[in-house]
Amino acid sequence: MAAQRRSTWNSQEEAAAGFKKSPFFAAWDPTVLDKYIQYAIAPNPGGPEGSVMLKMSGVQECIVFLDHPTSHETWFLLPRLNPRIDLFYILSGKDTSVVGGERASRETVWRRRGKVSNVVLPVGHLIPQEAPEEFAKLVVDFLVQKYVNISKAAV
Repeated sequence: MAAQRRSTWNSQEEAAAGFKKSPFFAAWDPTVLDKYIQYAIAPNPGGPEGSVMLKMSGVQECIVFLDHPTSHETWFLLPRLNPRIDLFYILSGKDTSVVGGERASRETVWRRRGKVSNVVLPVGHLIPQEAPEEFAKLVVDFLVQKYVNISKAAV
């Protein structure tokens, strides 16, 4: 879908209107979408006056998705990660097309035994874009529980 995504518009306003009516972006938090529109679009030097373009073309985005050996390496090496290291997964409870649904989530979460916890949010796989406040709170709570409580105990 990224390769087919439109990448040029006659104006910033036209681009914003297109993103806001797109089913893909409909689930995004409005503030996140506004920031995406603000920072993902730039003047189009090869186009008509006032036209804009995505800073990263759909083809470039596809290359990023396809060229990701680190995530594959991480997946295979995960069982060897020291079990004393806490892992915390924030999983999609809604989008099964990309992340594989409940079975894939269980396999991911329990791939490495030890200190592993997770939470499932009722959103799609773009969790930070769809539920940024809930996502941030979960991350902060995990880090505070892990590191602030430890530092208080050490004092």
